[in-house]
Amino acid sequence: MPASDVYACLTGDLVASRLSEDREAVQLRLEEALSEANASFGADLAVRLSVTLGDEWQGLFHTPDVALEADLLLRTRLYPVEVRAGVGAGRVSTPLRETTARMDGECFHRSRQALEAAGRRRIPGAVLLTGEPLLDAGANAVCGLLAALAAGWTEKQLRSTLAYRELGTEQAAAAALGVSQPTLHQSLDGARGKEFVEGFERLLEFVRLCASGASKGEEAP
Repeated sequence: MPASDVYACLTGDLVASRLSEDREAVQLRLEEALSEANASFGADLAVRLSVTLGDEWQGLFHTPDVALEADLLLRTRLYPVEVRAGVGAGRVSTPLRETTARMDGECFHRSRQALEAAGRRRIPGAVLLTGEPLLDAGANAVCGLLAALAAGWTEKQLRSTLAYRELGTEQAAAAALGVSQPTLHQSLDGARGKEFVEGFERLLEFVRLCASGASKGEEAP
């Protein structure tokens, strides 16, 4: 299966958004988050992210690791609203269009199945389905652990973890947030933020390497 024939569809959905007291504000935040993701990952997108139905969105990426990274951006921008998502990798059987609304293929079917699987999990998060059992099992085990780590984060802990991931050191993250390094350290420690960052980076690396090998007809490690 040539790499150029394989795509990764990200389908996301807000959890219990219809119970929100201000759905209009939530919808606006979703649109802003999708715009930011499209700007950030434009070169990695085959079809831009857009709202497809109600509180659901979808987009098509060239690789599943970037789809997972885009999912992280979206769920952090939408905090504290919970997000579930499915990433499905595979072929596209229709021409690429401006949106995914009139597209079809195995990546879309797997993404839908993954979203449904995410909905059955106790803690909302992302599920990956690629058709490679070892890759899916390993990636989804880590996705579940990362979701468990992030469950219950305060906004302060979220901001601290994101700043640490972006800047790489406690000192730089603390300066960017305008807090002391001990304060930043305490927030990271309570969130297990460093463990989350390490786990997420290793997840992306694992998915990237395994998906690349699978597209070349190699066995996943």
